[in-house]
Amino acid sequence: MELLETDLEKYILSEKDKIDPKIRIRILFDIANGLNYLHNNKVIHADLKSLNILLTDENRAKICDFGAAKLKTLAGTKERIQSN
Repeated sequence: MELLETDLEKYILSEKDKIDPKIRIRILFDIANGLNYLHNNKVIHADLKSLNILLTDENRAKICDFGAAKLKTLAGTKERIQSN
């Protein structure tokens, strides 16, 4: 498991208007790909926000904090994911 030291909110606040447009697009692309992966696996994050997006040293985004996540069942109902 990686140790990621900054979240998207801290990054945005520290960089303000200096974030390169290419980096912005890559971060958005990473988030969209992560959500696509989750949804394809029937997982609903349910608490996506800038604090729950961590960034690597290369400014790659990773979704975290699945405490409120739910599994979508075959019947279309949501079932809360339980962790041990």
